[in-house]
Amino acid sequence: MEFGFGSLWIIQVCDSALGRVEANNNAITEVRIEGLTTPQMIAVGEAAVWISDHRRKAIFKIDPNTYSLIKMIRVPGLSPEGIMAVGEGSLWVLIAGPVVDALARVNVQSGRVEATIPLPSEISSVVVANGSVWATGYARNELYRIEPLTNTVTSITKLHDIPRALIPGEGSIWVLNEGDSSVQRIDATNGQLVATIRTGLRPGAGSIAIGGSYVWVSTPGSSITQIDPKTNTLVRSFIGGPGMGGPLRYGAGSLWIAGGRISRLQAPD
Repeated sequence: MEFGFGSLWIIQVCDSALGRVEANNNAITEVRIEGLTTPQMIAVGEAAVWISDHRRKAIFKIDPNTYSLIKMIRVPGLSPEGIMAVGEGSLWVLIAGPVVDALARVNVQSGRVEATIPLPSEISSVVVANGSVWATGYARNELYRIEPLTNTVTSITKLHDIPRALIPGEGSIWVLNEGDSSVQRIDATNGQLVATIRTGLRPGAGSIAIGGSYVWVSTPGSSITQIDPKTNTLVRSFIGGPGMGGPLRYGAGSLWIAGGRISRLQAPD
């Protein structure tokens, strides 16, 4: 799920549908997208909602107001996870190769692949922030910075074990490491490691969000932990409640947690 255009956007995998939760009244709209078979990931930006479909080897570009299909972009080699990000006028899509992964740079208007960028190792997440593209290389415990002007990897930052989820904010890139549940902060201007924060959460594939002047982290079966970016320290953890440990997003002053249902929590200040 992702937050944008004043709403939370959700992939309903079992129904092959797109869900929208309006932040102003929590109203839910379910949208059927013609041709969508196996929705995997969702991205919001560049005036559209984007859904990857591994079976179709395609990205669906959806109008956030009319829910109409603007374009279906064929991407041969689209990774099984459908990993992608949007920004800098492009859609950045993971291409899974037999030897090395690559990022396909796709023009958001024409749908044409403008560049294919080889990566040093397998990646698990991509974001666009501060004029660069950032990807977690989980196989080598690294963060890659890609320069859109040259379509090349310009810096590599060493991280803790199995970095996966990442989020931009507060002038930094924040990475959640699956191996030890630590959070690492990287300066988004130069790719330098700023801080390593021990969360005390259970190791495992988790989720990270930023908003309301704080960073929020959860891992399966664990509480939600609040981190203060001013001091790079833990503030507190919230234990229990529905959906704890599920995918986490921030928007409209709330924390949104996915699981068997969507839970909306008031974020403390």
